[in-house]
Amino acid sequence: SVLSQDHPALNYCVVDGGSDDGSREVIKRQESRLFAWCSEKDAGQYDAINKGFSMAAGEVMGWLNSDDLHCPWTLAVVDEIFSSFPDVEWLTTLFPLRWDSCGRAVYSGAHKGYSRGGFLQREHLPGVDGFFSAAIQQESTFWRRSLWDRCGGYVSTAHGSAGDYELWCRFMKSAELCAVSVPLAGFRRHGNQQTANNLPDYVRWADKAHSNHFPESGQSAFYKRAKPLASHLADTKVRNLASGLGLLHPASIIQRNGENTGWERWCRWV
Repeated sequence: SVLSQDHPALNYCVVDGGSDDGSREVIKRQESRLFAWCSEKDAGQYDAINKGFSMAAGEVMGWLNSDDLHCPWTLAVVDEIFSSFPDVEWLTTLFPLRWDSCGRAVYSGAHKGYSRGGFLQREHLPGVDGFFSAAIQQESTFWRRSLWDRCGGYVSTAHGSAGDYELWCRFMKSAELCAVSVPLAGFRRHGNQQTANNLPDYVRWADKAHSNHFPESGQSAFYKRAKPLASHLADTKVRNLASGLGLLHPASIIQRNGENTGWERWCRWV
């Protein structure tokens, strides 16, 4: 799903943990199309991801786990948006996909947006005790190298399976997350995958990362009760009141313009 897009400026680095299942041979068949690759023992998933990023030289970054898929237009859309909006530092989708074991799209989320205020309130943390809007889908998230470097230049290996969420915590401290109104990638659901089979473990590690970065954050009893109502408000005056009470937060949205000639950016209260 990456090489088939034939993107002209792709730095595609593949990291394999020394598999003996034929993976190395598959990689070698594509070697001429890769920027770099290795197949060797590592200290786990996020150690391998850090190794891959250390090989890459591109200015826009992201990673795809071995069982997930990008959409055919992903790299072109991401390239256009980062080129069109120099102030956008990281980007995700409003429509995260889920694939089945055959690679068919069988579900699409439809989210209103991702806000820093909502993130601080744990709205984007799966398994939260309170109001939950949407998780940030890792395979649909991309960022500039300047943000990566400013936030330490690594994915944490000390937060179990939630190294991605810990990275989002650092990014959120430094830059606004923008969301584009087209699907970018999907999470493939099958019987042997790590995340789906260990979701409670992921939630526990993500919650720990959130508490480490934002120790004073959390949802009050009022927030838990009032936020679900506020999120459906349409009247401008009432919406303004809800935002003044800290129930609604600004989210940055990017979508195609009406003439379909480019992208436009605007704010939505979520």
